[in-house]
Amino acid sequence: MVNWDKGLSDEQAKVIRPVGTIEKSAIEKACIAFRNAALGTEGDDSPLETEIGDVTVYEHTDFPGKLNNVFFAWDEWF
Repeated sequence: MVNWDKGLSDEQAKVIRPVGTIEKSAIEKACIAFRNAALGTEGDDSPLETEIGDVTVYEHTDFPGKLNNVFFAWDEWF
């Protein structure tokens, strides 16, 4: 388990590496679509209440390219 507030330990840094970024705009679009679907407010493009930033995607080197081994640094989001 990774505590993103503390960052990666030396051991974790050896096997977990950044492999990409999900841009803020993509996250916002997904969150707005989810919100609207959940609330039945289709077409509501009002901004989100929470500020969002880009999110780093990490991969475990022992399992490259496996979707279930991808980690997101959610602390960058909130």
